[in-house]
Amino acid sequence: MAKDCLLSYRGNRYSVPHAYAGKSVAVREPLDVRVIRIFHQQDWIAEHRMATGKGQAVIAPAHYAGLPRRVRRSMAPISAPTTELTPGPGVGLHHPVPVVELRSLDIYEEVAHIATV
Repeated sequence: MAKDCLLSYRGNRYSVPHAYAGKSVAVREPLDVRVIRIFHQQDWIAEHRMATGKGQAVIAPAHYAGLPRRVRRSMAPISAPTTELTPGPGVGLHHPVPVVELRSLDIYEEVAHIATV
């Protein structure tokens, strides 16, 4: 889990209490309800409604309570879900396949034989 108290799950980010920043957590998604439950070891530490779409941030302001104000500013913004994230530069670009020389494998046999002598 990241130091900004957010974890990524199914293309969205969800907050956890600041005490668990940087620690390993497990996400469970019950089949009967549209929520995720977040656990640290065996302790249930957070629950969020599943975000609709992708690229959203689901943040509980209480997860940042108790942090010094200066630290809060450097953490994720406490706001409504964000708009969908756009791909970065180079995503989806197809580069040409490099041209390579075709050789008989016999050439490599010769080189391998010389290397073993």
